[in-house]
Amino acid sequence: VSISTDFALLALGSRAISWTQVLEELEIHKGFHHLLLFLDRPASQVQLSMGSTLFMDKHLKPLKTFLKYVKKLYKEEVVSCNFQNSAEAKKEINGRIKNKAHENVNQILKHLDPNTLLNILRMASGDPSVFVQ
Repeated sequence: VSISTDFALLALGSRAISWTQVLEELEIHKGFHHLLLFLDRPASQVQLSMGSTLFMDKHLKPLKTFLKYVKKLYKEEVVSCNFQNSAEAKKEINGRIKNKAHENVNQILKHLDPNTLLNILRMASGDPSVFVQ
C-alpha cells in the first residue's frame, strides 16, 4: 500500500495530462484516501497508526492544487528542505522520524544525495498480533 500510495501522490503533481486524467477517471486518489482512513480508524480490526511527510526541495515550486490535495487526500505533511545541504537535510529528516516514532528510532536515513528533489517519509505502526496467527 505504501509504495502505491506514494506513486499515486506523485502522479497527482504530474503535468502529464493523460496520466493525470487516467488516475482521475479511476478515482484512485479518493480510493487511497478512503483506504488510509479505514486502516487508521480505531474500530478497524487491522488498526494501523500512520503518518507521512513529503520533503520537497526548497527550490521546487509546487502547484497550490497539488499541495491542497496532498494534505486533503493523503494526510501528508509537506516540508520544504534544502537537499543541497545534505547533512542538514538528513538531520532534519532523521529528527522528524525520531519524533514521530516517539524516540524509538534514532537514525534511519544514513545517506542523502544532494541532488534529491523529493523524499517521502511514510511510517506505520500497529499491533503485530492481527497479522500473525
